[in-house]
Amino acid sequence: MLQCQTSNISERLAEVLGVEPWDFNTHEIKEDKVDWEGLKELVKEMFCEEDEVEKLRTLLQNDFICIYCPNG
Repeated sequence: MLQCQTSNISERLAEVLGVEPWDFNTHEIKEDKVDWEGLKELVKEMFCEEDEVEKLRTLLQNDFICIYCPNG
């Protein structure tokens, strides 16, 4: 989910997910750290399905562990 084509988009994704792109200790995505509105806007630029944001929220709300993986 939320596939990035460039390192620039990957860094912006990290920002809205509330993680540091090159600090692997922060790569677990936490629901309360995500900028949900910013993520919705970024997803439009990433050519992802808009429901990807809600899928991520649902996974996090149901105690799934989601990890950011940098592209760069």
